[in-house]
Amino acid sequence: MTEPTTIPFHGLILEVELDPVGAAGVYTKLCGFSSFNVGRALSTQEIALLDCEDYSLPLTRKIAGDIYSMSLSGAGVFAKENKDILIQWIAGGLEKGVRVAHIGGASGEILDESGIGLLTQLDNVMNKSSGPAVTADMAIELSGTVTINLVP
Repeated sequence: MTEPTTIPFHGLILEVELDPVGAAGVYTKLCGFSSFNVGRALSTQEIALLDCEDYSLPLTRKIAGDIYSMSLSGAGVFAKENKDILIQWIAGGLEKGVRVAHIGGASGEILDESGIGLLTQLDNVMNKSSGPAVTADMAIELSGTVTINLVP
């Protein structure tokens, strides 16, 4: 049996451009988050086509890809290092550069996926019986075009 080559936990990394004006192009890992979900979707449009010569035939379904989108979510501890950044990001409706780095790719493989992100959800849970730290769940939606960069 041939086993697949797996991607380790540290093989995909979420990074955020914390200061898109003063430090454009500088991306930072968010501290404290121990799980991430990367969602990719392609919206589609559909049309039913009628045969031009034989109207008794069933309709044919034609489908086309429309908009490629990306969403990200994460969960972990609510690290003090991120507290102000995350609250100001969501409260201000700020746009920040966001990328998912693909670590260890060979030439021609995906290096990263990036775009402009809005922090759309930030939840904190304080529960003394479940542990000593405040936890956080977050959601990021990318707006505009998602750019896919390849390893040179």
